[in-house]
Amino acid sequence: MIAKSRLKLLIWAGLVVLAALAVAGTILLLGRVTLHFNSGADPASALNLIPALPADIDERLHWMADHPNVEDARQMEPPTRDAISDAYLRAWAQLGIAYELGQPYGLQTYFTGQALAQVSRTLTETVAAGWQVNRTNLHHELELYFYSDDGSIVAFTDYDSRLVQHIRRGDSGLSQLVESADVWQMLMLLQDGNWRIIHLRRTGEAEKANLPLAAASNPASPFVRAVGSELRRGDEPFVIAGVNYYPQEAAWAEFWPNYDHAVTAADLALARRLGLNTLRVFVPFVDPKGLSGPALTGDYGGDVTLDQIRDGLNDFLDQAAAADVQVIVTLFDHRTDHHPANWPADDRYLAAIVPSFANHPALLAWDLKNEADTDAGFNTAQRVDAWLLHVGREVRRRDPNHLLTVGWFSADYAARSPVSAQLDFVSFHYFGTAQDLPNTWQLLADALPNKPVLLGEFGMSTWNSLWPDGHTEAEQAAYYAGILSAERRFRSAGYLAWTLHEYENVTLPQYRLPWVSAKQARLGVVRLDGSFKPAALLLAPDADLTVEPIPGWRRFVKPFWLAVLAGGVGLLALVLWFGRRIFMRV
Repeated sequence: MIAKSRLKLLIWAGLVVLAALAVAGTILLLGRVTLHFNSGADPASALNLIPALPADIDERLHWMADHPNVEDARQMEPPTRDAISDAYLRAWAQLGIAYELGQPYGLQTYFTGQALAQVSRTLTETVAAGWQVNRTNLHHELELYFYSDDGSIVAFTDYDSRLVQHIRRGDSGLSQLVESADVWQMLMLLQDGNWRIIHLRRTGEAEKANLPLAAASNPASPFVRAVGSELRRGDEPFVIAGVNYYPQEAAWAEFWPNYDHAVTAADLALARRLGLNTLRVFVPFVDPKGLSGPALTGDYGGDVTLDQIRDGLNDFLDQAAAADVQVIVTLFDHRTDHHPANWPADDRYLAAIVPSFANHPALLAWDLKNEADTDAGFNTAQRVDAWLLHVGREVRRRDPNHLLTVGWFSADYAARSPVSAQLDFVSFHYFGTAQDLPNTWQLLADALPNKPVLLGEFGMSTWNSLWPDGHTEAEQAAYYAGILSAERRFRSAGYLAWTLHEYENVTLPQYRLPWVSAKQARLGVVRLDGSFKPAALLLAPDADLTVEPIPGWRRFVKPFWLAVLAGGVGLLALVLWFGRRIFMRV
């Protein structure tokens, strides 16, 4: 039993604690309210709810030459221009944050007056209608139109306000990825030491927004071009006959960091000896600003710089031109995350590489991404297709001369993707049976009439060991003959074998298992000692594809079946031995 005096003491102590908590809570609440009304959004709170502003935000805006109207007016000081740029970009970023949160959070920090009411109302109505919107700010192209004498008002036009928006509706499952490029007239006001947008008006779509990807068909062009269902070089049809290429001693991620002029010269001469006219090479993703993490995706490889890639590719193309060999350059190798937040870094990568080769005579085409359809499981097909169209437009903007394609892994995906119809030619990869190839080719011909079609990869490994499904060089040659015979029936853009060389080491992480890496290492048509496998002699466009049939019994003398036979004989002997011992005991 607690004494009455002790009980009173405990009650008074509890009341004192509650009063102290109430006072502290009131002070904290008043402080937050005061902060809110004096400085707009609470940045700390926002950063706890949404991702931080992109580190490359200042790279997404470019000032054009000022409008002639401001020639005789007060000239804008560089620090002022920088402050306006920063406030303008952050206004768009904050608007994206507000859409992500579903409320007009923090907009008063960067908008005021009519503009604040306008963007708040639009956002509120969008959310009330059940839409969820995620926005990524890509680029802005500004022209200064007016700068007041007192330096407090500025008017400009944004001629290329590019956004990518993922718009979803939860109750219906509707989802759409939309890229827009609009023209906006803007008025900003210097208020309490901060630049804010006070008026904004959309006046139309940017002049070059959402252009189709197909290149202009200029008959006088010195480059390979697409005409109907075939490729042409000058006035003559051009049929690709080639291979996918890595140097024997520097494959995959080792290629560009270890680029060797002499090795390229030797391999180009080798390709010409085989009667080939085209090589396909791969360029990894590197962010010029170093804002997207490692140079290569995941553990694909070590460090490589853009200078190494540009210098190596320039030398490779120069030597290819001298050897009269065309080159397909595959971009974004092993870049698999196509979230819109990564698109600005992808744009920087293209800006750093593509313009340097826009007029190179040895460049046949840009392959936007190797087997991009295999990225759909991670990104969704919708995002992959939207990303391909985006980077395709970026490449076309920087290089109007050369063809565009995508190296699809699946012919089915290639046939149904909306991207394929906008490419200059379609490229697909095939490692099925030669007997089924005509059906696959017909699928693409029906889905994409009057579109050149390239068999971009095919091959058979000659790794023939104790592991099942091994193949001999004779079987590889028979497979090549069957594939190339089917290709000639549908003769369109041509073919590229996988690959030129055998490799001593396969460095790709997905091929770590020894029986997987060994199979990949023996897909080439040139042996490690530099001699040709029989299949190599079938690659020339005019090669005789007659190959001696392989007797069915030959497959049973492969190491795997010999091992099975030896194991079976050994097991039978063991059973007989045990049976004899048991019989003798009886």
